[in-house]
Amino acid sequence: MKELKIVRKVAILGSFVLLVGIGGIYFSQQISSTSQFSDLGPVSTFELTDQRGQPFGKEDLLGKVTVVDFFFTNCPGACPVMNYNIEQLYNRFAGNKRVQFVSITIDPVRDTLAALRQYAEDHGVTDDRWKFLRGSREKVAWLSQDVFHLTAEPPNTHSTRFAIADQEGHIRGYYRGTEETVVEEVTAVIRKLLKKEPAERKFSHAGSTTQQ
Repeated sequence: MKELKIVRKVAILGSFVLLVGIGGIYFSQQISSTSQFSDLGPVSTFELTDQRGQPFGKEDLLGKVTVVDFFFTNCPGACPVMNYNIEQLYNRFAGNKRVQFVSITIDPVRDTLAALRQYAEDHGVTDDRWKFLRGSREKVAWLSQDVFHLTAEPPNTHSTRFAIADQEGHIRGYYRGTEETVVEEVTAVIRKLLKKEPAERKFSHAGSTTQQ
């Protein structure tokens, strides 16, 4: 009887060790698969104007990890949620000049420089790490659709996704800007990109790069 109990205990222990081992292998594979970033191509050359009236273009992306979204200040729906989440990220990376945030208005008629400055102030922006940009509707539509591959059509609609560009100005992914988990997800991506050297970019993306 004692021998039977011992055999059962050994069998249970063996099963537990096997499950832990399988779980460990699966977890390590998940970490490995998510540690590689897609390279969705470089951002094209462009130039817009920030809330202080200064030019901002492709060269201003270089050397920094950049989170980009499209919005308008009078937006009653998704924009307040999106930019609240960016505000959390802006505060989380306070003092880190290698991380910046860029919000591009799709309504340059109403979103004057004064309106953008007020919007920035309302979101607690105190430095140059969060830019609010404006340009012609045609240029903004081109940026949204052809440069950042976000399929909504300004000036009527805009994407609710965040695009992330790396230090070389290459798009590295898209994240749903209204999701409750987006702050933690984007925080993790930014930290990983900050640790990577430019030569470590992974060309692993397959399929369409267009995002809603």
